[in-house]
Amino acid sequence: MTYLCPACNTALQASDQCCPDPECALTFQILDDYYSKSESKDTLINGLNRLSDKCGSLNSQEASKIAQKLDQFSKTFPGLYFAIVIEAVGAEPDSKALWLLNKVNFRDLPKKTHQQYGLLLYLDPKSDQCALSYGYGIAPYFQNNEGLDFMMSASPLLRDGQYYEALVNVLAQVTTHLTTSCPKEGRSDAFGLFFKSLFRKKTSPPTKRSKARKPDAILAPSPGAPQSQNAPRKPRP
Repeated sequence: MTYLCPACNTALQASDQCCPDPECALTFQILDDYYSKSESKDTLINGLNRLSDKCGSLNSQEASKIAQKLDQFSKTFPGLYFAIVIEAVGAEPDSKALWLLNKVNFRDLPKKTHQQYGLLLYLDPKSDQCALSYGYGIAPYFQNNEGLDFMMSASPLLRDGQYYEALVNVLAQVTTHLTTSCPKEGRSDAFGLFFKSLFRKKTSPPTKRSKARKPDAILAPSPGAPQSQNAPRKPRP
């Protein structure tokens, strides 16, 4: 499975520690050093809520509706979570989304969720750009740059300042995509792990399910390529 570098779009393997393009050579440590300097200490220490609107782009009614949709997402896909961060800072959406997904904790996650089974939608109203990043566990369901298509479809809404509509649009498309890719009988309720035999026909009666073992370690940083509607660029110093 290949991924894309959030700075130059070079193809990556999951085992790569840095971008193989010698003119880029991006590493997560570079992103961490760059964004940690500008992020607030409160965010780094205490984390964020799954819906974090730092610039008031949503009214209270819109925020309430999206929060309900995020809860419904986790009910539809037990163990997965969807987070949305909105901030008007003019950051590069692709790399910022990747950094947030791997660096920041989300305070209000449902029980039995795991970092590598998260999706993060980052929206910057200052530049009218957004990006979608996802963890290791979800990457197999985004092998054909589906996330880029979702961002492209939201682009006209962003340009018109319809941020609520853009967020709902992307969330609905991701939900439909995962529902189609992973039928209900193929979902697990433990740490977001999907059954390996996703489409295997059941040939024996169901047996008592044993308690799932917690993974030994979190695989981070996630190589799941953030997908935005614009070509990603290197963070400016």
